[in-house]
Amino acid sequence: ANKKTFVSIRAMLRAKGQTKEELNRWYATPERSQEKIDAVVSIFQSLSIDTHLRDEIKRGQNECKEILNRISAPSPRKQPLYDFLTMLFGRDY
Repeated sequence: ANKKTFVSIRAMLRAKGQTKEELNRWYATPERSQEKIDAVVSIFQSLSIDTHLRDEIKRGQNECKEILNRISAPSPRKQPLYDFLTMLFGRDY
């Protein structure tokens, strides 16, 4: 799943009542108008989806580090993997 799908799924899981109905209405609207974008972004913000996603990203990063730390290999052999993780974690989402 791409970032848009992940965000949409998280929003649907967190939304309740009228908010969920409104989100479903906007998702069912086929055109990509600025009004639709603004409305959906506003719903995402009201559900604190950005905070939730940052928490999920951090959780995933920590899990990667823990797994790498459990690999029984000398640190110099693992260094390229640590460097790769650092590069991935530094990306702008």
